[in-house]
Amino acid sequence: MALDTGLRRCDVSGALCARRGYNPAVDTKRYHDIISGRAAGFGASGWRVFLWLMSLLYGVVIRLRLLFYAIGILRKRKAPIPVVCVGNVSAGGTGKTPFVALVCERLISMGMKPAIVSRGYRSLEFGANDEAKVLAELLPEVLHIQNPNRFEAVREVARRGANIAVLDDGFAHLRLKRDLDVLLFDGLRPFGYDALLPLGLLREPLRGAKRAQLAVITRADISTPDIIRYTVGRLERLGFSGERVLYAEHAAQTLSRIDVSAETLPLDYLRGVQVALLCAIGNARGFAGTVEKAGAKIVEETNLTDHFAYDDDWLKHHWPAIAKSAIERGALYIVVTQKDAVKLRGRLSGSPIPVLELGVRMVVRGGNWALDAALERVTGKSPT
Repeated sequence: MALDTGLRRCDVSGALCARRGYNPAVDTKRYHDIISGRAAGFGASGWRVFLWLMSLLYGVVIRLRLLFYAIGILRKRKAPIPVVCVGNVSAGGTGKTPFVALVCERLISMGMKPAIVSRGYRSLEFGANDEAKVLAELLPEVLHIQNPNRFEAVREVARRGANIAVLDDGFAHLRLKRDLDVLLFDGLRPFGYDALLPLGLLREPLRGAKRAQLAVITRADISTPDIIRYTVGRLERLGFSGERVLYAEHAAQTLSRIDVSAETLPLDYLRGVQVALLCAIGNARGFAGTVEKAGAKIVEETNLTDHFAYDDDWLKHHWPAIAKSAIERGALYIVVTQKDAVKLRGRLSGSPIPVLELGVRMVVRGGNWALDAALERVTGKSPT
């Protein structure tokens, strides 16, 4: 079905990407098809050659930076309070935001006063980015400072009473010394296609993962046994084994309407229902898996670039077409993530189709004992 609203399909399942407007979405599926090798033909091969050259240049810069830190040309700085880092070695969504929330909850249970520190990537007009808004809803009592200079941010939260800092997505920020590094590996694409950006998704050579003390395989529930076995085997070769490897899943926690005044719905409301998805996150495939696990049947997906702004012009010109297309495909609802909901809530009144926010929380298989043990080594305290 053709749309004349500046939208185009990204894949055969009906995903849509905006072609114009503020903070335009890019064809992320096409990019992943190219770097994964799924895309064939002369054009895709040409792109892979170009991306390979760019990856070589990027690799030189990254390796020099790592070398300079290793030999002391670039120096690390010790913060005034302990620092726990939650990060990854690959670009794209691995579940850092819900895992940061889990770490803060465990620290609070130990009697600590954590604060979150992040770079503030793509901060919005009101000063905080979408991930910070999600964390503010999940952890309203936890201070969150966004500053590209993470060392200064940690000093600031310490001045404001925090006694431990949780660094959100800071594994590559070597300037700041950490007391614990937790690395997340997405259970759907754990090693970023085994190539450095932009030919793959790796931010640095995979051996850099050895700097971490814990490895967490996220979305383990919607991965496959073969991928899990492969991931565990690779992690073992990097030195992770036993209690140093955790398995986590994005568990559906809440369901609520956002196109009208907040209305909480039971989670089984989605079971057997046809829905369309709208998301602007780093791993749309993972979100789809979580929705399917909740029992819904996905009939259409609209996948926008991570941190998409949803400005007024986009909502005016593109939202009606997305809603119309979802209805025509038989969807009863459009489902969005928490990260999208913080930008859309209160702005969709009059929508021709109900819009639901699916809230998730990170759950570690077998309980939090291994995570707690690692945190206890940093804090000297046990959960109560």
